[in-house]
Amino acid sequence: MLNAAPRTRDDLVARHLERLQMRLASQEKKLAAFADLAQGREPLMPYAITKKEIAPAQVAAVEAEVDLPAVVAAIGEGFGMIMGVLGPAPAASTIHKGAYDDIAPAYHAMSEWMSGHGFEPAAPPCEVYLNEPTEVPVGEQLTEVLWGIREVAG
Repeated sequence: MLNAAPRTRDDLVARHLERLQMRLASQEKKLAAFADLAQGREPLMPYAITKKEIAPAQVAAVEAEVDLPAVVAAIGEGFGMIMGVLGPAPAASTIHKGAYDDIAPAYHAMSEWMSGHGFEPAAPPCEVYLNEPTEVPVGEQLTEVLWGIREVAG
């Protein structure tokens, strides 16, 4: 890289700087959220979790990290694999509002809810995107998280 042409080197450095700034912004956001929790400004579990019956539905799995338009295009071309039919089954459900990258606390809250209500996971979780991410601001994206559950034996 040090021997690269100045323009190429400058482009590489600029792209790396952009990646570092994005990482820093993500970490600052997490730090602010933990500070709010530690000072009691935010509830530990801001998600309303309910038990519901999910209707049967075909599900697909995509084993790649891609953006949403690429997934839609790929599925339209036959990419992916039909895994079978999900449901009918009981599931824990919650709605996450905000960026998809910030959805991890919803899964944590659901795990806590399951153990506190006598349930355990019975199937992998899935996400249902309730609005079109290209048509709403990132902070308004809505995702329903469903996690198949069963009562803990014992």
